[in-house]
Amino acid sequence: MQKICILSSLTFLLMSFGVFGQSGSLDSTFGENGIVITPIGINTPDLLYAMTIQKDQKIVAGGVSGGDFVAVRYLPDGTPDPDFGNNGIVKVDLGSSSDLIHDIIVQPDGRILMAGETHINNLGDFALARLNTDGSLDTTFGVGGKVITDLGSSYEYANALAVQTDGKIIAAGKIVNGDIASANFAMVRYEANGEVDTDFGINGIAITSVRDEDEAQGVIILPNGKIVLGGFAAVNATGDYAMVGYLDDGTEDKSFGIGGKVVTDLKGTGNSDYETCMLLDQDGKIVLAGTANYNSFSGNTGPGVVRYDSQGKLDPDFGIGGIDIVYLGDVSEIEAMAQQPDGKYLLAGRRSNQWLLARIKNDGKRDSIFGNNGFVLTNMSGNTNEEAIAIAVQNDSRIVLGGFPGDFTTADFTLARYIADFIISYDVTGVSCYGVDDASITIHAQGGIAPLKYSINSIPFQGSNTFQGLPPGDFFITVCDASGVIAQVGPIHIDSIAAPPAVHVDVVETTITIIVDGAGPYSYSIDGGTSFQLGNSFPGLPDGTYQVVVMDQNGCTIYNGTAIVQATGIEAIQDFSISLSPNPCKDFISIEVDKKMASLAVIIVDMSGRLISTEEVYPDGSGKIRLNVNRLTNGQYTLWLKDGEKWATASFVVNR
Repeated sequence: MQKICILSSLTFLLMSFGVFGQSGSLDSTFGENGIVITPIGINTPDLLYAMTIQKDQKIVAGGVSGGDFVAVRYLPDGTPDPDFGNNGIVKVDLGSSSDLIHDIIVQPDGRILMAGETHINNLGDFALARLNTDGSLDTTFGVGGKVITDLGSSYEYANALAVQTDGKIIAAGKIVNGDIASANFAMVRYEANGEVDTDFGINGIAITSVRDEDEAQGVIILPNGKIVLGGFAAVNATGDYAMVGYLDDGTEDKSFGIGGKVVTDLKGTGNSDYETCMLLDQDGKIVLAGTANYNSFSGNTGPGVVRYDSQGKLDPDFGIGGIDIVYLGDVSEIEAMAQQPDGKYLLAGRRSNQWLLARIKNDGKRDSIFGNNGFVLTNMSGNTNEEAIAIAVQNDSRIVLGGFPGDFTTADFTLARYIADFIISYDVTGVSCYGVDDASITIHAQGGIAPLKYSINSIPFQGSNTFQGLPPGDFFITVCDASGVIAQVGPIHIDSIAAPPAVHVDVVETTITIIVDGAGPYSYSIDGGTSFQLGNSFPGLPDGTYQVVVMDQNGCTIYNGTAIVQATGIEAIQDFSISLSPNPCKDFISIEVDKKMASLAVIIVDMSGRLISTEEVYPDGSGKIRLNVNRLTNGQYTLWLKDGEKWATASFVVNR
């Protein structure tokens, strides 16, 4: 079947170039051989639990160090960002010795929002903190940038975050009712400033029981504003994937699933199914992922992915009846999920105590062209606690994992980056002059199945990798291979050139002087650009009309206009007679000629010889011309009428 390239509405941002490697291999341009390790605390474990990517492709990772929230921001190549916190690191103490981040996101305005738990008097509470783009605490949020919410139980915590289009914040997780085996989905909505939104649920809180032990691991906001929580629901430690749908006010959406709830048993696993992550895919479908047969250590534990429509119904076009269990051999567990621009799903976790990265197609089948028959294993240190916990996709399709490198007691923040299907770089040639749209972008894409096609700003694909005739601005490029795999990059920015300085042309008797309000150097011409000189004065000129051109040092024309030399006086040019009235005038002046003419050119200059206007006019049946001069300031002007090669001239005064 022929594959076609379909343009999506996804937007991706600026990339850095790299070298090509096998799909799924570590990217050697990232850190050291594809891995970045960041020690934070001294003699304390630094554990990465969450990660996201900013619009500028900087990587933001969140976790715990020394019992505090910690966020680390990296440049796109994995280098700590010196413009964030202390050499890329920010620690936030929420007031207890045991604070833990479970999720981190970047708001549309660039501020960084973290959520998790804090323990005060051995009681766990929802905890949030927000950072400005430089890593400082956002003091407009909560109290000094921090929010702690007690839901009224012995233990509760937030696992996931989402921001609504109105700026309100949803935090979702778990509330324990005394016994750890008795827990419910819990959700709190906050105003943009961190205050609890009391119009939501009951005093800002929505708690839902699905089974005995329930936990929300993810939250999504549908395009219609409805909210869906995803997680697991268990009885006697045997769990299934679960979702609950809510209306915008926090009440359950009874039209979702069955009475607002969905429970899915990944049939045939024989044991507990443990959901860990969810996403809203490019087609508006809901995807849950985690581990099927979670309690089994016989080698049958594997990634379990389930896809639903927006109403919670299983999608028959995915896997088998909406369910896909990807057995990879040995014990495999999934902790995080992402979707590529081409619709394929990426799964991150561990197998055989190594980092696991797997890819499945949009229909749920294993993607055999990725890594080793659909998955990649990365050995960090040989320790039994190696596990990828977070995943994100950069705009050039490269995949970033974050997680535990090994022994918890000595762990540091660890990232790894992998090559997907394309490595993309580009060359930009800027515009040459102000007002000239002649910039170009050339894309260099390695990987994929030839032939490649290219699109800019969602216009139809083309075979050429170069786009020419571009104006200043931001551009988004899509690359598509013969199998329909796409990667997108942008914005690629083309700088504008500043508007040229003002140019003044003075005519005094037989001399034209050109003055530029800029530093130069400039070249000057009075013959339309046929010849130029460096001097700005042209003396001893005969009467006539001159085409003045000024060119800057880059060869750009910054001025092109007309100057008239009339040194012999207005009486010298009178090939026919004209009269002006009223004179002085205000907004209009009437020109009367002594013979019938079809059309005339009218030229007006001020008393310094500076050209004010040129236009073509048509006398009426009586030979009169009514001219609008309301744009002229008070003063004396000279008017020329030109009929072919014949001239007439007269002076007039504007006086209001």
